[in-house]
Amino acid sequence: MAWEEIEPEEETGYTKYPKFEKVGDFVEGNLYEFETDGYGNKRMVLEVGEDEDGEPLYSYLPSHAHLQRFYKKVAIGDFLRVELVKLIEPDEDDDNQYPVRKYKVQVDPDRSVRYEEEDEDDFFDE
Repeated sequence: MAWEEIEPEEETGYTKYPKFEKVGDFVEGNLYEFETDGYGNKRMVLEVGEDEDGEPLYSYLPSHAHLQRFYKKVAIGDFLRVELVKLIEPDEDDDNQYPVRKYKVQVDPDRSVRYEEEDEDDFFDE
């Protein structure tokens, strides 16, 4: 039996869970909702485009403390650009093993959208 090598799919640039590993990493999209992650922390969910079938694609942002400081200043539907602008490495004496991340959040009012609110009555009438 002969083995055949399989080539990976081409990268699309879409990331469901952006990591923000280096300064300049960013994601753009419309703020779709706030949700609670598996640890009980609130995080932003951005609608970042559509797949080949026209289904929406979402990116789930990390619930980093610095990002949480922007939550009250953004609204559902806002078109956001979230960019990592600074990484602060922990001191040797620091118990935290991960760098602190600082972000810049920008809004483009011309690309913002309004999502229709779901009517619970319609859901139960089906």
